[in-house]
This record gives sequence, C-alpha cells and structure tokens, in this order.
Amino acid sequence: MSGIESAGVSNAHNAYGIPGVKANGGFVHLSPELLLEFCDKRLKEIDRQVGDVFRAQDAMNGDAEVLGDLASTLSERNNIAKAKDPKTATEIIEAFDKAILQAQSPDLKKDLAEQLAAFRGGVNAPEANDQPGQAHIEAIADAGNRVTTLQKDISNDSQLNMVMLQELVSKRQQALMMCTNLMASLSEAAKAVAQNIGR
Repeated sequence: MSGIESAGVSNAHNAYGIPGVKANGGFVHLSPELLLEFCDKRLKEIDRQVGDVFRAQDAMNGDAEVLGDLASTLSERNNIAKAKDPKTATEIIEAFDKAILQAQSPDLKKDLAEQLAAFRGGVNAPEANDQPGQAHIEAIADAGNRVTTLQKDISNDSQLNMVMLQELVSKRQQALMMCTNLMASLSEAAKAVAQNIGR
C-alpha cells in the first residue's frame, strides 16, 4: 500500500487515499487545493492519534503516582511492630480506598479492589492474627508485592506508549515531507506548463 493512506478526502481519491487517482485507474486533475485538503486531513488524523497517546500517557503517569503513594504506605508498615498496631490495618485499608478513588484506569481500580479484598481477608481471618483487627505481617507483605507488580505493569505500558508516540511523530514528519514534495512537484509542473505556453 502507498505511504499515503486514506484520509476521507473527496471522491477524487481512490481506495488508497491517493489524490487525483480514480478507483478504476483513471486520473483526474490534481489541483493544489485537492492536495492541501488531503494533507490537512492526513495531518489532523495523525495529530488526533498523538493526542490520544498523550492523554493515555498522562493517565498512566497519574496511576503510577497513585501506586507509588500506596506502595510507600505499605512499605512503611511492613514490619512486625507496625503489624501489631491495630491502627495499621485501618491505615492500609484507607490507603487502598484512596488509591481506588484516585486511579484513572478502570482495570487498575478493579485490581486494587481485589487486592484490598485479599488484604481484608488477612486482617479478619482468625488464624492470621494474634488479636482481632491486627494485620498479619504476611498480608502486608503480599499487598506490597502485588502493588509492586502493578507498578511494573504500568511502567512497561508507559514505555510501549512512548514507542507508539515516537512512531506517530515520525509518521507525521514523513506525511508533512511527502505533502511538501508533492506541492513542490505541482509547482514545478505548473511552471513548466506556463513556460511551454509562452513559447
């Protein structure tokens, strides 16, 4: 397929989006206006995709910060002395509730809710506690490990997102260069026609 993809321009485009070429292989006059229309729509489509990637990146950055705060809370309380403090379980549950509220990704909200339910099980299970309401040290450690896994997942997704962004920026540059070259070619062709007429 040509590097010029379909951009939804007028009927003067064929199935591949190449201006001035009919679907049956014939040709129509390729005017500067038609080419500008195609280039404008093509660049706007790429810009829309770039915007989507930026918004996704912003959301991931926000979720990474949310997980960072939660991981810090768990890390500070991941010791036997803290685990025996009845306030610890409440503080961790509140930290999970805050993270769920602030998370932007529906999938992350779901994962955090599942982890909170698992943590509550570690708090409430009689065999996991010396006294009611205490958080078992293993429950805290397990919650911390699960949050660390989510942080790694977001980091990987963010890296892939940045690769996609770089590809889109490159594609935009190529499209702009292609349109510039085509406009230059049209201009040269018009000059050649004018010179021939003048002879």
